[in-house]
Amino acid sequence: MTMNTNTLNINTSDDPIYDWVPARFRYLINDPVARLSIRKEFYRRFGTDAPIRNTFLQRIIRWFTHGEELGISELKFLEWEVRRQVLNPVDDKGIGGSHWWRNVNLRFIITSEIAAEMVKGKKESDHEMNNEVRLWLEFIKQGTARSWYRAHNASIVRAYLDFADYAGRESVYEQTFMNEVLYRVLFAQAMEEDDTEFKKSGVFAANPLLPAVNLMVHLPAFYPLHYPLSMEDIRDVLHQGHSLEGDIERAFDEYLIYPHIPSLYHAAASWINIPELAKLQVNGKPIYPQ
Repeated sequence: MTMNTNTLNINTSDDPIYDWVPARFRYLINDPVARLSIRKEFYRRFGTDAPIRNTFLQRIIRWFTHGEELGISELKFLEWEVRRQVLNPVDDKGIGGSHWWRNVNLRFIITSEIAAEMVKGKKESDHEMNNEVRLWLEFIKQGTARSWYRAHNASIVRAYLDFADYAGRESVYEQTFMNEVLYRVLFAQAMEEDDTEFKKSGVFAANPLLPAVNLMVHLPAFYPLHYPLSMEDIRDVLHQGHSLEGDIERAFDEYLIYPHIPSLYHAAASWINIPELAKLQVNGKPIYPQ
């Protein structure tokens, strides 16, 4: 697998699937619970929304988010991945996981954890420093929703690009769903960016402190629990479901986001400093992993 030179310094000779993982993080490879645990620890230390100065309000937010604050959206999504079992070992005797989901999630975690190590003084700014790590350092410094989205989405997009080969091995329906996951989180970011057409519409509660993501990952029409996708899941992914949830999903994707795909991808590419993102759509159609 060919990796972008802007990624971590890794060894991909012979394409062994997890040779890219630094030794200190290898314990995470086959342990979804450990992945969730390390992310909870990260946000309990770095997840505070800095602009919130009201102590009483801060206490309410910490209670509501179980102390994880700006990380609550990511953690709810990670919990959904665990429930869907895509992070299981691929050769699991029960439900085997997905090479793509496992690698994308692990790349994301490791990138942010490297930034945390640098803040804690455990690592020097050496070959592991890159655009995504810098954005996580900015988030840790600023502690705002916008800085979180930039770090989070940059790490996700970079992982999408790095592991496109594995995405190509998934079903065409799973690939469609990957595109939906991507443009939804980009659209959520757009709500938090200054002076954008998306923010002016004011139609989506995008602040990661709010329960929007938690609600969505509990709606199977938006985020199915079966891997591989069931026939009902496929209908929902294709926006052909015949339920209230399916109607909401179809309206959300096709009428709220789809008309803005070109401008959304180009704007987001600038926000996260990854110009390749703009190429993941052609004439308004998301085309990942092509």
